[in-house]
Amino acid sequence: MKGALAADGVLYRDYGGAVPLEEILDTSLRVSKRGLLDVFRKARLPDGTNLLVIVDQFEELFRYQTQSASATVSQQSGEEAAAFVNLLLEARRQAALPIYIVLTMRSDFLGNCAEFQGCQKQLTRASILCLA
Repeated sequence: MKGALAADGVLYRDYGGAVPLEEILDTSLRVSKRGLLDVFRKARLPDGTNLLVIVDQFEELFRYQTQSASATVSQQSGEEAAAFVNLLLEARRQAALPIYIVLTMRSDFLGNCAEFQGCQKQLTRASILCLA
């Protein structure tokens, strides 16, 4: 997500800071589950600007966790996955900022969302359209 947000023109135009923007965004996103909200606020975008976050193939989050070779790597990837999901859920829960989340996921992975607290509940509240 940090790479997409750091792309020129997404949140900032012609960023010329000494520290790479991607590093700043990475730190902000890792600090708390409100990281995406904080990044959006700090960008000081013009009024009426919306942020659309598209997460394609969300099910890869679950596949990545199960493919980890060692218990340490698996635990770390699980923590990173949970942090990522929390960023998305927090952006979804709040109504003050115009941040919209779109997930694409194979339907056979819907049950896996129960691994993350609040994820399955938010998905059932969302509009879901399945095309075969």
